[in-house]
Amino acid sequence: YATDGKGTCVCGATTTCAHNYGEYISDGNATCEQDGTKSATCSICKHVDTVTDAGSKLNHAGIAGLFGV
Repeated sequence: YATDGKGTCVCGATTTCAHNYGEYISDGNATCEQDGTKSATCSICKHVDTVTDAGSKLNHAGIAGLFGV
C-alpha cells in the first residue's frame, strides 16, 4: 500500500502506482490577478495532484464602481 505518491510502501517496497484520481476540487485560492489551483487525491496511494484551475481568476469588474475604482 503506497503512501508517498512515488510508489514507496510503508513496508519499504517500491512499486509504480497507476494513480486513480477522483474529481478535482477547487482549493479556493484564486485571486484578482491569478487563477487558483484545484486538487485531487489518488484513491490507491493517496498522492495529491494539484493543477492550475484555468479560468478561475476572480473577476471584480462588476463591483469596481462600488469602491470607486
